[in-house]
Amino acid sequence: MKILRTYLLKEMLWPFILSLAILVFIMLMGSLVNLFNLVINKGVSLALVSKLILLLIPNVLSYAIPLSILSATLLTIGRLAADNEIVAIRASGINLYKLCFPIIVVGMVLSLASIPLNDRLKPNALFASRKIIKQIGLKSPAAFLEAGTFIRTFQNYIIFIYGIHQNKLSNVRIYQPQEGRPTRTIIANRGEFLPIPEKDIVKLKLIDGSSDE
Repeated sequence: MKILRTYLLKEMLWPFILSLAILVFIMLMGSLVNLFNLVINKGVSLALVSKLILLLIPNVLSYAIPLSILSATLLTIGRLAADNEIVAIRASGINLYKLCFPIIVVGMVLSLASIPLNDRLKPNALFASRKIIKQIGLKSPAAFLEAGTFIRTFQNYIIFIYGIHQNKLSNVRIYQPQEGRPTRTIIANRGEFLPIPEKDIVKLKLIDGSSDE
């Protein structure tokens, strides 16, 4: 029985590792594309982006570990059934429930290990990532903005920017809806974000513009 249990756990090990690696890669892929875009096209520090990637891992693991356990179990049992090994084990008079007991124990251990992951590591990582995003926003305010799209990030304002190069803007349109009054429209040929880190604020300087109400 001990030999069979060890064999079963070894058969599960590689499917679990492979499933975990694939799931983590897939879950990170969408974020990696956006984060590396910040480095390549927005001039954001590679060190800050690397920290963000590391801080994403606890959140990804909280979903990937349970799915990897399920995938490894199904793949292992499926292979044993396909090779008629389960039939041979049952023909030997071995109780399958007792044989699968180590799998249940491993599942419980990993579930218990996920408690600190979800209770401590994940919230702390999310909090730290928000601080880094704020830091990026103060250093490179335009990093999270896309040219040619309506930007509704700023309260009470809708902004449309035709061109963005680092913190320099070109052909800026700002719309300010006003209740009971016509929408205020601000048009500027050029603009620039001016970070003020000591006050945790960012100013938008508009050049060669006009305002219509």
